[in-house]
Amino acid sequence: MSDSHYERDGSGGLPAWDDDGFDHYDLEQWIKAAGSYVRAGDQLRPQVIDEVKQRAARRSAWKPVVQFTSWGLSAALVWSLLVYAIVLLVPRGLTASDIFSRAEKRAVAAGVSLDWALSEVFSEARFPGKSHGGANQWKTANHRQGLTDE
Repeated sequence: MSDSHYERDGSGGLPAWDDDGFDHYDLEQWIKAAGSYVRAGDQLRPQVIDEVKQRAARRSAWKPVVQFTSWGLSAALVWSLLVYAIVLLVPRGLTASDIFSRAEKRAVAAGVSLDWALSEVFSEARFPGKSHGGANQWKTANHRQGLTDE
């Protein structure tokens, strides 16, 4: 036999195998012919059944571990997505640099000390929407005149 051709041996009716002119029909004929060539031994069936039983037992032993791991990873993924969504949706407060820059602007604009401007910015940040105008104006005016006990 050569590398590129397999000739018929006369008994099996196999087609000639040619690597250069590959034909799917010839391949199907080779597979059909090989089906009558293989003979199963007497011990093949019990060995196959034992192997299948052993693999099924191993698979059933690992099944709870795999299920627990998959549920745990799924729960961790859902939890992290939930936390990420909450972080994105919940409004954040002012940062320290925001408060400080607002206080500096207020101190320069109103002509008050930075400490006083910081307290006003903090009170506005803590109670948004509440008008602190009258009280803040009184405190600011008294602070400018030195009438407060600070």
